[in-house]
Amino acid sequence: MSSDLILQISQVAQQLRSEGKAVNLALVRARLPSTDPAKLFSAFQHWRNNPQLDVPAAAPQPAAATSAQANEPALQAQLQRIEDKLDQLLALLDKQAR
Repeated sequence: MSSDLILQISQVAQQLRSEGKAVNLALVRARLPSTDPAKLFSAFQHWRNNPQLDVPAAAPQPAAATSAQANEPALQAQLQRIEDKLDQLLALLDKQAR
């Protein structure tokens, strides 16, 4: 388990909380896009199950999070498209279940 990755996740989580957003894997992944998805998932689960790993708010932001902030509108648009597709899929599954 990479402690650097867990530290980055903790920093991104702190940043998301300061923006009033709920911390979830999709938002963390959007801010750490160059990370291997399997490693990110494992590190995210480890961080989530160990809340004492949170870093103070004064910790420096990872470079990936800083560049992600510059692309925030594009990321928000992409996230919205994904959420819309998920809503469509859930509606289809609900329709099939009936």
